Amino acid sequence: MVLLGLLVGEGCRRWLHREDYVFEDKVNSLTLGRVALGHRSRNARHGIRFTPAQWFFLGFKDRNLEDDYLNDFIIISRRQIILGYSMCILIIVVGWGLSYWFLLNVGYKILLGDEFDLQYTFYVENLVAHVLSLFLFVAGLVGCLLVYKKDRFRNKRMVLHITEGVFLLFIVLMAYDFSRGKFPMLNVEVNGWIINLAFYYLPPFVIFFFKSLPFGQTLEIISLAILVFLVIVPFAAGFYDLGTRIAEYIGKRADFMAMRICEVDYQVCEFDLTLTMIWPILVIFIIAVQIVVISYFVDRSNRSAFINKRVIEVQQDKLNKSSKLREDMLMKQKREQEELIYSIFPKIVAEDLIQRQSQETVTGYNASTLKALSANTLGVFGRIVARMHQDVTILFTDIVGFTSMSQTCPPYDVMEFLHSLFVEFDNLVDMDDHLWKVETIGDAFMVASGLNVTGEGESVSVISPDSSITAGGQGDCLLPQSLSRSHLDEVDKKSSGLDSQSIGAKTLTGKTIIHCMAADQFSSARAAVMFGRSAVKAALSFMMPNGKYCQIRAGLHTGDVCSGVVGSRMPRYCLFGDTVNTASRMESTSVACRMQISQDTYDLVCDDCDFEWEERGYVEVKGKGQMKTYFLKQEEELQKK
Repeated sequence: MVLLGLLVGEGCRRWLHREDYVFEDKVNSLTLGRVALGHRSRNARHGIRFTPAQWFFLGFKDRNLEDDYLNDFIIISRRQIILGYSMCILIIVVGWGLSYWFLLNVGYKILLGDEFDLQYTFYVENLVAHVLSLFLFVAGLVGCLLVYKKDRFRNKRMVLHITEGVFLLFIVLMAYDFSRGKFPMLNVEVNGWIINLAFYYLPPFVIFFFKSLPFGQTLEIISLAILVFLVIVPFAAGFYDLGTRIAEYIGKRADFMAMRICEVDYQVCEFDLTLTMIWPILVIFIIAVQIVVISYFVDRSNRSAFINKRVIEVQQDKLNKSSKLREDMLMKQKREQEELIYSIFPKIVAEDLIQRQSQETVTGYNASTLKALSANTLGVFGRIVARMHQDVTILFTDIVGFTSMSQTCPPYDVMEFLHSLFVEFDNLVDMDDHLWKVETIGDAFMVASGLNVTGEGESVSVISPDSSITAGGQGDCLLPQSLSRSHLDEVDKKSSGLDSQSIGAKTLTGKTIIHCMAADQFSSARAAVMFGRSAVKAALSFMMPNGKYCQIRAGLHTGDVCSGVVGSRMPRYCLFGDTVNTASRMESTSVACRMQISQDTYDLVCDDCDFEWEERGYVEVKGKGQMKTYFLKQEEELQKK
């Protein structure tokens, strides 16, 4: 008889191998899928199930994976397999040897005395079968222990082949003994062969309830046992010849005539005895089906556990091997965050924010990083931080006819148009280091030139609540070098007595005023004018949603401003001062496709040969009165458009 394990594992391996399942590829695809989908897909949320293709009872279609599973399965199931062999040996020694052989013979000797004869003894032939069965299971146990113990047996699947071979030989041996019809108990009864089958020949198979074997081997052994003991041997030995067996049984049992209705109705008696024989057969068959069904689900569970184990091993191995990759990814993420912060705040403010974030991470503080720089959280070291800037040129742009266009066009078209236009303006800002995009409000675009927030040559003043903000006054401390958090810390220690005063139940907090070194006035003003000229020209290349070309007006003014981070939710870097208001008025009083500048800005760029200016005259400016302004002369092609 050919073993299923050897036949499937070796003989038909090439035909059964249908795929090469690589866990590393699956794990990598899952990781890349989650990254690409942003963890928003259903598979990313609920996980992707790793399910290699399988044959119904022959295992995985990847035979290499099947070999790995069987090796792992045999190692894990070591105790169950050894326990199963031990139970089989116990059944043969105690159940068969002591109960049926020794006790029956001793009992007969005691009860019969001198009348004891060999005709009452347990059949000697059965003893031979018992000894051979015991030898089979002992040999199987020893063989399995050697495979487990010896390192030279790297292929632990040999345990399956040994176990399968032991039970197949046991079936053959018991089938021969069973076919002789010399049963140790109830040999006269019609259903005596079934009772002996259930309690004498089949008990070793019950261990399959807990003896772990793959579903294929369990199905093979149980199916073959049912086929041999319930079909082949009974039909070959005539155990199902009910008519003859019932007649012989009634003839041997004279008392049966008085106990049952056989004398009155022979057919009813035959039906009664038939049911007596069928019921044990049905019970045996149900138990066999239960063993197979349980083995199927246990095998599925074991395979799922093995797959999960392999996935975890691959993931752990991947994590162990990708420490450098993780560091690179973390550094990349940190750079992206820093780039985002640098795009929102000027360099010196962004550096202070990043340093503060690092310190809060070390101390375990989980507050919002952007909140940490807001005025409501009192800026750096419990003070409101403001920076004073001199000779900064502020520019505003505004789209002509934007309000009327917004009322007639879909909002998403307006948003798409503004996005495209402002991206173009952002590119222009990036072309000059003097420029800093402050904010956009609706269709307005605000740019500052010459903020000079590099930290070089800054001076710091710590002002108490009742002090006036004057340079060199009480609490003033000059830092000729680059400003850093350590410098502010020194200022904090020197001015700890000036930070706050208690007035009733209210506490007033001190202020940190940082005076930035003035940038080159001419270069800053020139950069702003260049941006304004390019923005006016670039805007004409965009078509608004209403089908008209985009026309903007621009306004510039130069003066002193104050900057700082304002707000606790979505904090903003803002500019304050009369210079901002005046620049906004320059824009609002300008005309389409023209850039208007104030006298202060004109005085800085009037001698630049790259620009040609046209005096507009005096313009009424809200809150300022009459102001003399100038228009930048545009190229002829702009005038034509």
